[in-house]
Amino acid sequence: MALPPEADDPSEPDLYWAGHSGWAMLPGVVIGAGLSAIVMLAAPSVGNLVDLAPNTTALIRFWLVLVGWIAAGLVWAYRGASFVYRLTPRHLYVDFGSLYRPLPPVALVDVTDVECWAWRLRRVFGVGSVVVRVSGRSPLRMSGIFRPIRFATAIRRAIKEARNG
Repeated sequence: MALPPEADDPSEPDLYWAGHSGWAMLPGVVIGAGLSAIVMLAAPSVGNLVDLAPNTTALIRFWLVLVGWIAAGLVWAYRGASFVYRLTPRHLYVDFGSLYRPLPPVALVDVTDVECWAWRLRRVFGVGSVVVRVSGRSPLRMSGIFRPIRFATAIRRAIKEARNG
């Protein structure tokens, strides 16, 4: 997919950079720790139901929890290293890394609405999502942003300046 000529300008100054924040992982860590404790300590023994020794059941539980944490760590590492949101005076560039299709830059004059979202546990850590609605495209959701209200405000300010100038 070719970029529009005006979007290819590397001399466009950066107004704001954001990405998937490490703080976005904390709610998952809290929930994961709770679930791990339930599985390891409080879950009823499934070994009795399927006729396994208690030691075997404990080993299976341990490996399930360990594999869950490794999978979560890989997802968090990928998002932290790959999700990049760049705001310039005329465009919003969004890159979700090599596992996703590249997105064309969003011309700020085409943006119709900017919203902030955060569920309660993420709000405690100051993390949320910014949803940008663009005419003629599906909404663009940028998640895991530390202080999403600041990023949304910067986008709104850049939209006003792009439309006025």
